[in-house]
Amino acid sequence: MLLPWSGFYEFIPMEEGASDTPLLMDQLEVGKEYEVIVTNLSGFYRYRLGDVVKVVGYHNECPMLVFSYRKSQLVSMYGEKVTETALRTAVEGMVAESGVPVLEYSVYADAGTDPGHYVMLLESDREIKPDEWPRLSGILNRKLCEVHESYSKKIQQKIMLPLEVKFVEPQTFALYRDLKVMGGASPNQIKPLHVITEGRLKRFFFGLLQKNSEN
Repeated sequence: MLLPWSGFYEFIPMEEGASDTPLLMDQLEVGKEYEVIVTNLSGFYRYRLGDVVKVVGYHNECPMLVFSYRKSQLVSMYGEKVTETALRTAVEGMVAESGVPVLEYSVYADAGTDPGHYVMLLESDREIKPDEWPRLSGILNRKLCEVHESYSKKIQQKIMLPLEVKFVEPQTFALYRDLKVMGGASPNQIKPLHVITEGRLKRFFFGLLQKNSEN
């Protein structure tokens, strides 16, 4: 529950087609998601946290919120807005069905195909040969369709191509974290990278695909 006296809060609706005009606490609707803007007593003025919350109810006139996802960890090519939670649930479902262990994962929205599609980069503690990747791609695509309605509709309508699975070398994500620390980042502040958006990150991870893989 928000503490109204701790600062001034505004909320941008995340619903597709909604206005970008920020709303106040008493204008929020239960069941909908909003990006939070904070103005506090320490000098932050209209600071966009990048956090998206969901309204689950009201206590008197104060909204009760749960964290949904970070906007930086949202992937969307055609308005489907797939969250980190949906990606994690789909990967866990693939692991349970296939028996293939996955230690880390990240997704890249590949606009180089027509139409575009997701490339899911997975890390396992063993070699997963490329001839196994199509089967795992099919399972993961189905699992993501099961947990995310908008993505499922885009696939059914052929607005998007089904996702593609590729495996990176073991310790790839650990190497990424080590490089961040060497660059000056605090180890305690490095968050899992589940959405690849920058070209340099794409080059890093795709450069570490398991050997004998296709480009």
